[in-house]
Amino acid sequence: MKFSKGSFLAKNVYRPISRSNINMPFSLRSVGHCRAGIDWIDNREKKTFVQIFWCIEGRGKFHINDTYTYLNKGETFVYFPGEEHFIISASDYWEYRFFTIDGPLAKSIVESFGLTHKSKYSGPCPVKYFLRLENEVLNVSEKGQKESGQLAYELLTKVSCHNVSDHYSNIISSCLELIDQKLSHTELNINYLSNELGIHRSQLSRQFKTELGLTAIDYLIAKRVQKGLVLLEEYELSIKDISIFCGYSQPDYFSKAIVKATGKTPREIRKLNGLKPKV
Repeated sequence: MKFSKGSFLAKNVYRPISRSNINMPFSLRSVGHCRAGIDWIDNREKKTFVQIFWCIEGRGKFHINDTYTYLNKGETFVYFPGEEHFIISASDYWEYRFFTIDGPLAKSIVESFGLTHKSKYSGPCPVKYFLRLENEVLNVSEKGQKESGQLAYELLTKVSCHNVSDHYSNIISSCLELIDQKLSHTELNINYLSNELGIHRSQLSRQFKTELGLTAIDYLIAKRVQKGLVLLEEYELSIKDISIFCGYSQPDYFSKAIVKATGKTPREIRKLNGLKPKV
């Protein structure tokens, strides 16, 4: 397919209210489906929300500060609050979908998934999820906003956790699967991983950093923080129990990891979500 030079066609669906009127760590704000011809340039302006882009076809160019990155088919990219959006279509036909989220912890939660300004391979765009979001974002009842937030969280998981066997080496794919399986084990660290995989820890560390762009320890912490943020929404679980489920032997270590990732304590996060703090 080919669009005329500089042309642009979009379908954007917005939340009917400018801000969420319930206490939530983050909320779904909008969803969109865009198609563009080569050399189309988006309006350059700073935005106050997180925006995640998922490329379906073609290629786009995203500028950030004094550099840029290309977004290719199956790749995702994120702009954070306060950043200028400077986007150019770099192919005859470029198609992508996006969703935006806002709220007190929107930036921190997205960062906890390990998403950065570097385009990331996330696999084929899950169009069905985006179509569901288009419907859910219009429901601003308390139940509707919580369900759309949950769906947006699931989509963030898909952005960060695609089918690793299609993109990473066998050893790193096995490493990521092992982390998922043993996440609640307190002994899970780089030494444990290297022993289980039969590879020297230095070699594993180098290969992990090369393929994922962050260290194995940083990835492990991000995964534990992700799991912790989800479990904090469960009223029945104490913070002590959640810390154990996330692989922390002491609640203090878990709390420090949450504070470092989000700037909020586990109790504060629960209050933001309208839940009673529980020790």
